[in-house]
Amino acid sequence: MAKIKMWMLASLIEWNWKRIRRNRSRMEALFEAGARYTSPALARLDGRTAEIGYRTRLLERTYRILAGLD
Repeated sequence: MAKIKMWMLASLIEWNWKRIRRNRSRMEALFEAGARYTSPALARLDGRTAEIGYRTRLLERTYRILAGLD
């Protein structure tokens, strides 16, 4: 059962890192298009990316605990 949980956690971690990379690409595109640092779209993307990053770190911590690395 632990191996299945670890596989699911690994999948979620990878998925979240892909979402983070996608959001960073979108933020870069907004910068190149001339968006200001205070634009609502950029602030929204930054907030979402921070949320996803926090959740991903929690998932990574759980994965390390299940794997016996911590």
